[in-house]
Amino acid sequence: MSHSVEHGSLFGVETEVLLASIVDSSSDAILGQSPTGTLTTWNRGAERMFGYSSEEIIGKPVRVLIQADRQDEMELILARVQNGERVEHYQTVRVRKDGSAIAISLTVSPILNSSRKLVHISSIAREITETKRTEESAIKERECLAELERFKTLTVGRELKMIELKRELAELERELVSLRPQPAAPRAANA
Repeated sequence: MSHSVEHGSLFGVETEVLLASIVDSSSDAILGQSPTGTLTTWNRGAERMFGYSSEEIIGKPVRVLIQADRQDEMELILARVQNGERVEHYQTVRVRKDGSAIAISLTVSPILNSSRKLVHISSIAREITETKRTEESAIKERECLAELERFKTLTVGRELKMIELKRELAELERELVSLRPQPAAPRAANA
């Protein structure tokens, strides 16, 4: 049996209250911002991820979460969203309240009114710091293994070369011995 939320309630709970509870209980950071980038909503997931309470952050520009060297990135994202595009799973880095960096996967969506005019922006951030560390470790491990394999190949190649050189040296020594005049056999004494 399916339930509809068309009439404004589901199981006796108002749709807005239900949706607010779902958003607030998410472990992902879910935030709303004005078309110009002012933060307007901030869930508990955002509080945990970034370290700001909603009272501290609402009304501030979203730029407070962006590293100085990534400010242009926000301009590009806002331009795309203002054109009605959705930016999905954009991997980037943001800044926590304590100044530490956090790797995130960011989805930014335009909220349009009935006239298709941008009225709000929804952002969902999922922390991927550990995933990035795991990926970086795997890359480093592959690089180390490749270097080790190269070293083994060089070492084996050098060892084979040494064996070859030892053979050649032994051959040269045999040739030298064969070229040396042989001492004359002692003559029998004449009696």
